[in-house]
Amino acid sequence: MAENNELSKLQEALSVFRAQIKQPALDGSNPYFNSNYVTLAGVQQAVDEGIKGTGLAYVQLVSSDDNGNVYVETIITHKLGGILRSGKLSIPPKKKDAQGLGSSITYSRRYQLAAMFGITSDKDDDANAAVGGNPNQGRKQAPKQQSSKANQQLRSHYLKLIADLESAFPKSNRRQLEARIRTAVFNNANYTIQTNEDFNKAIEFMNEQLRKSNHVK
Repeated sequence: MAENNELSKLQEALSVFRAQIKQPALDGSNPYFNSNYVTLAGVQQAVDEGIKGTGLAYVQLVSSDDNGNVYVETIITHKLGGILRSGKLSIPPKKKDAQGLGSSITYSRRYQLAAMFGITSDKDDDANAAVGGNPNQGRKQAPKQQSSKANQQLRSHYLKLIADLESAFPKSNRRQLEARIRTAVFNNANYTIQTNEDFNKAIEFMNEQLRKSNHVK
C-alpha cells in the first residue's frame, strides 16, 4: 500500500520503468509440475536493468513471529520521495526446516517482486517445494468445448487489437503490452485470459487505450 503523499515522482518513475522493462526468459523448470518459470535471479536482473535511470530502488525484508512463521515484505522507494509497500506475505513450508523455510522465502520474494514491478513469470507451481502441493490438486479441468466459435472470434479480435497497440506504442513489445492489460483489467500480470468474459473485458480496455492514443482504425 502507498505510505505517504509524495507519490507523483514514484508513479512517474514506475511508468518509465514499465515502458523500458524487458520481460525475462523462463529460466527455471519444475519437472514435477512440468512447468517453466522465471527464477528469483531472473526477476531481480530484469528489475535491476529496468530501474536504471528511474530513481527507483527496492528492498525485501524477511521477518518471523513467535510461532515460527516467516514473512517477506517488498518496499519500493524513489530518491525524491514516495514509498510503496507490498504488505507481508507468508507461504507456509511443508517442513519447517532450513530447506523448507529457504524455499518458502525464495518463492515469496520472487512472487512479490514480480507482482510489484509487473514482471511476467507466466504460470508456475514451483512452490511445491515450499508447500508440498500435488500437481493435480486444486486444478480445474479445462472445459471440453473451450475453443468454441465465439471464443475463436474473440481471440482473433484480441490478437488484432494487440497488433494495433504494438503499432500505437512501438516502444513496448507484445509481452509487455499483454502484462499491462492483465494488470489493468484483472489486477494480475500473470492472469490467464480464457473465457468470453475475460476477452470482452480485455478488448474493451484495449479499445479505450487505442481511442486515447488516437490510433482507432
